[in-house]
Amino acid sequence: MEFVTGLLSALLMLIAFIGILWTLSGPLHLAMMGREVEIPGYMVWAALLYALVGSSLTWMVGRPMVTLNVKRTSAEADFRFGLIAESSAEIRAGERVLIKGASGSGKSTLFRAIGGLWPWGAGEIITPPAASMMFMPQRPYLPLGTLHAALSYPAATEAFSDDEAREALRLVGLAHLAPNLDEEERWDRVLSLGEQQRMAFARLLLHKPAWIFMDEATAALDEPNQDMLMQLVVDRLPNVALVSIGHRQGLEVFHHRTLTLKRQPEGGAQLSLPPRRVRPSAGWVAPGLRDRLRKTIDS
Repeated sequence: MEFVTGLLSALLMLIAFIGILWTLSGPLHLAMMGREVEIPGYMVWAALLYALVGSSLTWMVGRPMVTLNVKRTSAEADFRFGLIAESSAEIRAGERVLIKGASGSGKSTLFRAIGGLWPWGAGEIITPPAASMMFMPQRPYLPLGTLHAALSYPAATEAFSDDEAREALRLVGLAHLAPNLDEEERWDRVLSLGEQQRMAFARLLLHKPAWIFMDEATAALDEPNQDMLMQLVVDRLPNVALVSIGHRQGLEVFHHRTLTLKRQPEGGAQLSLPPRRVRPSAGWVAPGLRDRLRKTIDS
């Protein structure tokens, strides 16, 4: 419906533009080979000729660039995928694994491949059902509409009650937004990046996926708030499988093990595979967060 409305609007604007230009320009009289030639609405024909020549030149210049761009993207894809092509790892259901490595070592590329957004390269990635996975990028996607709709995405707004939405906001430190559930805004502009990342955690608590993939999902938060949200995931979703990419200090304690992509002298990166640690028992609290809670209570 929006496409049809936009098409009709563009067509009406084109007709109005041609009519105004035709009226303003009037006829153009030219003397050619001893004869006088009249060109009615000459500015309309001049505009059409200009558009035709401009489009033709753009096509002639831009068409070869498409092939060049494809070749460049393919070469870059082969290079990036080659960084981790010789590595393999198994992450079991319920594990929490942190992936670290230098910038450009292929961490985000690995996540794109897991999500089906990186079709280049070779190898095999066995993933759980798509419905059981949730990806959390550094900048969460907040669709247009109400705050409730942004919180429920990708599910429909009706999937979660107002009480559930308010509780999720309260848990992540966004209780002040609870009265705005039915307001329509550009929430990606209204909220700071830190608040958007908190929204992503609230969305996580509502959907309760079996697998979570975080790509620098706490980069805009300070360490105490990062620890609070990560501890929230551990407490509220104790059986979830969590795979994280992060450079921030303190993330290791919320994971069972850390995989590190290390650059090799001959090129590429080698994935280190440390042994699995024993999983913490129920009620476990990260040491750093425990110390901060103790100081808060004592004061």
